[in-house]
Amino acid sequence: SKVHLLNGRSVTPYPAAIVGTANHRELGMTADCSLVFAGIPYQHIPLMYDLVTDELITRHPQRHVDLILESHLISQFTILGETFVRVREEQTGLSTGFYQEIYAGDTYASYAKHSKLIGVYNSGSLIERRYIPSITYYLLDFRHPAGTRIIRKQSDLLALDKTRRREDRKMLRENSLTFRSKPGQPLAGVLAYLDRQK
Repeated sequence: SKVHLLNGRSVTPYPAAIVGTANHRELGMTADCSLVFAGIPYQHIPLMYDLVTDELITRHPQRHVDLILESHLISQFTILGETFVRVREEQTGLSTGFYQEIYAGDTYASYAKHSKLIGVYNSGSLIERRYIPSITYYLLDFRHPAGTRIIRKQSDLLALDKTRRREDRKMLRENSLTFRSKPGQPLAGVLAYLDRQK
């Protein structure tokens, strides 16, 4: 049943002179990942997530070549415990692509968009091309038609429900969660807390 999974095109390597890697968390091909492809779940397969092209790559078990999986057939995948889902623009207002799922609840959902650009780094006599990472956190509020927003700082998160701002702040403090150091944890914590109050 894995035949159609391996119909993807082969990977063209990036120039070796670019510093770093195009991949999520600088990971190479990572064993023991999972994937839902064309509605079929696959366990224990090798995956690599290219953040420049927003494509998922696997390794052919017999031919030992790296293949790009067809993105539109992937609904979700997990690498080292981090789950990514394919989000479609018509459903969320977000650009179609893969997003890390931070929280999925009844009233709210939150996604992180990881990406990389190839840029030129210039420091005195040193000029080199590098992979430059970025991450943007999004929040979806299902109660509002245009309820998708970017969360850039902790105050954006606390502004979600002004009546519970004090309790939200207390919950974050008691659990030692700060948006600056690890945004995903306070995002999930506040949204789960707000969903429980409904």
